[in-house]
Amino acid sequence: MRANCRVTALTLAFCLICALACAENTSKPAAAVKAQPFHLIADYLPAAIYEDDAFSASFRIENTTSRLAELDSSLSIRDKTGKELSRENGKLSVPANGFASWRPNCVPGAGQMLIFELRDGENAVGSLRARLVRENDPLPPTRILDGRLALDMPAGDLIIFLAPKRLPAAKHAYGALQWLLGGEGARMESGKEKVLLCLPSGWQPAGEGLAVAMLALGPYEADLSPPLLRALVQLCALKAVPERVIILLPPEDLRLATAPSVYRLVLETLLARLTRGGTKQITLIPPLCFGTPAGERKALWQAVFDAAASYELRAVDFSACLQENFWRVDPAEEGAYGLRPNAEGLKKIGQELAKLLE
Repeated sequence: MRANCRVTALTLAFCLICALACAENTSKPAAAVKAQPFHLIADYLPAAIYEDDAFSASFRIENTTSRLAELDSSLSIRDKTGKELSRENGKLSVPANGFASWRPNCVPGAGQMLIFELRDGENAVGSLRARLVRENDPLPPTRILDGRLALDMPAGDLIIFLAPKRLPAAKHAYGALQWLLGGEGARMESGKEKVLLCLPSGWQPAGEGLAVAMLALGPYEADLSPPLLRALVQLCALKAVPERVIILLPPEDLRLATAPSVYRLVLETLLARLTRGGTKQITLIPPLCFGTPAGERKALWQAVFDAAASYELRAVDFSACLQENFWRVDPAEEGAYGLRPNAEGLKKIGQELAKLLE
């Protein structure tokens, strides 16, 4: 009897499995995912531009079909209400299984949104949106998307900062800007109670009596975006506005050889937003990284001092902290150097920072 029960139970289980298998086999197969025939690839969109400047974007269009494609291209510039301010239309011939270039000229003017679009007849086959963020605009939540700063949403618009164009009264080489290097005209009020000290992560000096609030900048991953852009987002996300900010700029831009022109634009965007937000005193320290080619370092440092001159801010030369022995992995051994200063190097940085806070 028990044997019969076991056989019956096994038979029922087998029949149930067969029924489920039949039901699965008789159901309609899932629709295959159709390959996208065209791809709009952004080769160049600036992270920041000066207000009232124009720029040329650079795109590649990939045609994955076996036919020559005649596509319509358009650049629409809209204000914050969505009203179209201008439109540039064109036509592109994209060879079968090949690429074509598209370089639209962008004159943002009072625009808030750039919409780049491709159409194949009545069908939209590629689009990209870029949000223009000025110094008075709040910075929404962001993320890095393919090496570019974008709104933090599934199909996030890319962000392009518009920096105010400011020029110093006189242009000099950074070595000659003595008032920027701590001259009498550049002395700031003493007091540590409302100072924010911004340093690369892990560079906080110990035992130097720096009793101020600190913000760790980075570390930033190596991608297509300037690391300084990440620092901008960090500083603009602060809930409390500090009266004084001392910024030792992140070293990653030196390691990645960020173009000085791009670096200065992003830095001026940061300075504009900090000063507009209520920060009264800003001190900049150019990035430190041992082993960087001298030409690259000087070019990026020049961008820092030029940006500081434009905003009549103080920039300080910390080149004494680039001594070779401050960067050794083993203080007793030459030839092996770290990405950040060793204990003696951090002590030296702490001493230089303490002078700024006297």
